[in-house]
Amino acid sequence: MIDQTTTALPVSRRGVLLGTGAVAVLGAVGTGTVPAMAKGRRTPQVGLLTASFPGRPTVTRRGDRLAAGLAIGLGTEVGTLRRATVPFGLHGVTDAAVSLLDAGVEVIVAAISEPLAQPLAGLCAERGAALVVANAGAHVPDEVGVRGRPRALHTSTQHWQAALSAGGWARRQFGKRLHVVVAAPDAGFDTVFALQRGFAAAGGKVVAITMTHDDAGTRGLVAEVRASLPDVVGVCASGSRAAEIVQALRAAGVRAPVVLDPLAEESGTLAGLGPLTQQLYLARAACDATRLRALKRELKARGHRAPDAFDVLGNDTGLLIATGAARLGGRDWSALPEVLAGVRVKGARGVQRVHPRTGVVSTPLAVHRIRRKGGRPVSVPIASRPRVAGDLATVAVLRGRTASGYVNEYLLT
Repeated sequence: MIDQTTTALPVSRRGVLLGTGAVAVLGAVGTGTVPAMAKGRRTPQVGLLTASFPGRPTVTRRGDRLAAGLAIGLGTEVGTLRRATVPFGLHGVTDAAVSLLDAGVEVIVAAISEPLAQPLAGLCAERGAALVVANAGAHVPDEVGVRGRPRALHTSTQHWQAALSAGGWARRQFGKRLHVVVAAPDAGFDTVFALQRGFAAAGGKVVAITMTHDDAGTRGLVAEVRASLPDVVGVCASGSRAAEIVQALRAAGVRAPVVLDPLAEESGTLAGLGPLTQQLYLARAACDATRLRALKRELKARGHRAPDAFDVLGNDTGLLIATGAARLGGRDWSALPEVLAGVRVKGARGVQRVHPRTGVVSTPLAVHRIRRKGGRPVSVPIASRPRVAGDLATVAVLRGRTASGYVNEYLLT
């Protein structure tokens, strides 16, 4: 389903930090006309491709927030921002991308899984357009580019990088024994492997892995955790599943520190924890407080709520595209990932650094502790962590030939 909506962005005086400003609106779709800026520089038409799921408003809302942040970050460097939606299973992504390209879009920002990125990047390159993948970052990009140059830009909320970093931090803070609890619906993501990799690389040992939320639910969870005598428990689950795992452990008297999946803050896990906030930790992208406040003001001026992770991701993505557009000066938009290779761009999460070979964007990370504030659980940063470069080799091997992998199950039905 294609929703080709032309979005006109209002003039803002608060856009100095965020790259906002007046945006010209294109004429009729498909006419090929593009508004000119000062000194004759062309601005690209940008298309946003996101998923929707009837009955799951959270999925659609993430796309809406990504769009809001993207519009602000793009500022005067975009002609028209168009939006296309596809089902949650990502059926029809290629058709949706073709429709956007046929409408004159020159840069596609796609909230898609990494296995879809390579063929879509090839399609965009054939049409003289650029692909920017903006997603949760739950699995590792394996696209290394052509002749060592990136074919697409990969930016995300950095879930696998955060999980890797959290593993190393937990080993140094709590001890050498890690028990990993994985909810079956969340088992296909590289964050599960990255947490173990980070812990083992810091000298720790993964003593056991327990699967929950399959046919047996959480039955047997507590007994297995107790039997392994862990120094720390890693919970690789999202939403209510993560909260149920923590509740089961604490109700049974397990007091070991718990490291949550980075997705916890974005999937409602914290709200479901109630008073259970003792010894709970997670890692995620850091933030630039000044730029985050400016983004908050800009979103409020446009009628949006306080920024969440996807507003921030959208804003930072827009800033990257704007930087690339300025460097290209209206030339071949398919070269956008290449001209951004190795650059650094300040954003709401600090300095964004683009890996020169893979095109993966990284920012500084931080460890957060879950505490209660105003009667509800919130995450509070307690330790800064270095950025993790977006390189497959970072998490490629844990033991022998074991490697991380991801299969998009929706494409197999």
